[in-house]
Amino acid sequence: MHAAWRELRARHGDGLIVCEGGPTLLTMLAQQRLLDQLVLCVSPLLVGGVGKRLIESSRESGSIGTTESPSGFPLELEPLAVATADGFVFVRYGAAP
Repeated sequence: MHAAWRELRARHGDGLIVCEGGPTLLTMLAQQRLLDQLVLCVSPLLVGGVGKRLIESSRESGSIGTTESPSGFPLELEPLAVATADGFVFVRYGAAP
């Protein structure tokens, strides 16, 4: 994955790669420390049920409090910016050095 990431950055002069994905992609990028920034959007709509978390655990479970942290975590983030629009909150974090 690191070689592919370097190739993508070399192709784009500014080195900016924007990825949109779910827990699987985010976990993979964060575990390999390829995540420079994370933008979270918090919706004003709450939903329930069993589903994936932001970062996947090493053990599948539908029970609260029974998942384990994946290797390489926690990953420390620093808040860089916060914005709101129509009830949504957007937070941009940078990976701490």
